[in-house]
Amino acid sequence: MKLFKNALLCIVALLSVSTASAYALTQIELNNQLMSAVADDQLEDVVKIVLFEDVDADAVNRAFMFSAQHGQTEMVAFFILYAEVDVNARDIGYQTALIQAASKGHIDTVNFLIAMDADVNLRDSDGRTALVYAELAGHTEVVETLIAAGS
Repeated sequence: MKLFKNALLCIVALLSVSTASAYALTQIELNNQLMSAVADDQLEDVVKIVLFEDVDADAVNRAFMFSAQHGQTEMVAFFILYAEVDVNARDIGYQTALIQAASKGHIDTVNFLIAMDADVNLRDSDGRTALVYAELAGHTEVVETLIAAGS
């Protein structure tokens, strides 16, 4: 649970701060700010943007996928637990966050996604599962975890 402590503290702190914007941002500007904050692993900025701005759901899903692909487990947790992103959401290639994390060998993110009931048997547009990607990349610990989870 320590993993979520920082995210929770961040949310509590942000709730106590005024969220009024100096000017209205366009949807494109908000989406760019969100992706920039995720790419820079700035959880506090991501929380502020997602919870207090009107960011579209597609941008939030893209940010979620990016954070899974880069092993940003706390960010992934925020998106699932607070931004209500579907743990089995898919990207344009029909890949899930679990496929993204497994293909890069991010065991902590894989374990978290499995704990959040990610479907280990979903396939992407090429018919590959997270297990296939983990095997192809040689991520033995991820392979063992996925098999233990029913893949």
